[in-house]
Amino acid sequence: MNSNMVWGIARMLLWLMIVGFLFALSQLVPLGVFTFLTEENFTLNLLREQMDVLGSNAFLMGLTGIGSALFLIPILVAILKVQGANVASYFPLKIINPKHFMLWMVLGTGWMYGQDYLMELFNIVKIPEAMLNIHYPDEFSKWLLVLGVGVMAPILEEVIFRGFLLKEFSFTFLGMTGAIFLTSAIWAVIHSQYDPVYLLIIFMTGLLFGYARVKSGTLLVPIVLHILFNVSAAIELYQLKGFL
Repeated sequence: MNSNMVWGIARMLLWLMIVGFLFALSQLVPLGVFTFLTEENFTLNLLREQMDVLGSNAFLMGLTGIGSALFLIPILVAILKVQGANVASYFPLKIINPKHFMLWMVLGTGWMYGQDYLMELFNIVKIPEAMLNIHYPDEFSKWLLVLGVGVMAPILEEVIFRGFLLKEFSFTFLGMTGAIFLTSAIWAVIHSQYDPVYLLIIFMTGLLFGYARVKSGTLLVPIVLHILFNVSAAIELYQLKGFL
């Protein structure tokens, strides 16, 4: 193994550890602040209890989705500035030709229907059980979940995977194509609460988002596609539950 490949692997592992730690911290901080402000006697055990129900509580999921994005995105920007990197090259937000933008939306919508076909082919339910088991403490939590998980979480995940990590990994022996595959695989792995077929679909969706990011030259396209996917899933879930 040559020195360039060794350095490339070390660089990837280093950034994965750093971003992984920051992502975990971004989940903990908003939850900790909320618990501290709303509970008279704040303890670590109380915070652990909140973390235990995070994945099934719509209010906490929405709150954490919003808080994580507001916490972590500025940190990633600061890291790049400290390195003297061109922030815009990591998070390009240029506006593209409306016709090209609509083409990406059509492709994204087509893939959403393709997901439905795969689920029917493998005889699996369209909405994962984890989503069906979410508890909604009040009416407000329904819409907070849409904002946090449907909008803010996609923005954060695209900034991390199709922005920061994609650019960093493209500097290694992987190149841009390999970086798209690796970031898509890692993105799928962080959704390990779902069944294997869902993970395969998430991986393939990541490939679409990564390709869209590179070909369009802007992070806006995968962000909008990701929001479209998540909000559409939320609408289907709410229709099934009779909320809409």
